[in-house]
Amino acid sequence: MNKAEIRSYLKEKEIRPASEKILDYMSSHIGSVPFATLEQISSDCQATPEEMQEFFSALGFETFIDFKAFLRQANYFEKRDNKLRNTDIHSIADNMMRCELQNLTEFFNEIDYEKLDRLVEDITAASEIVLLGSISYAQYAVYMFNRMGVRTTHIDLRTCSLADFIATLDRSALILPFGFARYRKQLVVTTSAFKKNGFHIVSITDSARSPFAMLADYSFVIPVHSYDLSDSFTSGTLLINLIAYRIGLLDQKGMAERMKRYEHLTSELDVFF
Repeated sequence: MNKAEIRSYLKEKEIRPASEKILDYMSSHIGSVPFATLEQISSDCQATPEEMQEFFSALGFETFIDFKAFLRQANYFEKRDNKLRNTDIHSIADNMMRCELQNLTEFFNEIDYEKLDRLVEDITAASEIVLLGSISYAQYAVYMFNRMGVRTTHIDLRTCSLADFIATLDRSALILPFGFARYRKQLVVTTSAFKKNGFHIVSITDSARSPFAMLADYSFVIPVHSYDLSDSFTSGTLLINLIAYRIGLLDQKGMAERMKRYEHLTSELDVFF
């Protein structure tokens, strides 16, 4: 349900318009709202609990839980006689692409290049980069940063002995958690443990009020709008690429040498056909 559809619903039901600021926020974050808490949304759109409840009531829902359940159901495939229609995939693809275009637009309009330079300086000064969270982001970042000559590892919270790892990790290491709604409790606790033990933390997250932003020395807030069940990795991947290219621009001659050694090593190891 997008902004136009919400307005149409209000008009059809002859309900007075709901709060514009809440309506704007809901329609712009329709993919993430089903996974957020009422407190997070109230804070993000600067609305009181009373205003939020008024909005839900105007749409015909008793609670925020009912509204979230409706959004999830409304985003599922449209079916006829319990069979997926051919046109559904085209519609879903269109919605997915619109989400990604929105992510791209917001990312390039809001990225702070001075903060990007600060992060690159912190990365190049650190003894090691430790990535937490999203496996999809982490695997790509490990590949990119190590290829650029930056020692980078990813902690698998399911198998790693965190106490041993934290106790033996050099305090000059930089911790990069990737944390997005819904925020995994174990990841928040782990990030907090690094914070309490004096590590430098820079988070990549979806809100300036997320637990990861609160625990970090500074953070990058990136748009992650997505269609229903899908997740978006567009903005985060672009950020990783920009970091890697910025590192390369700082020492182009040295980077050329590292890439040459990398190609030589992959040849020795018979990595590629």
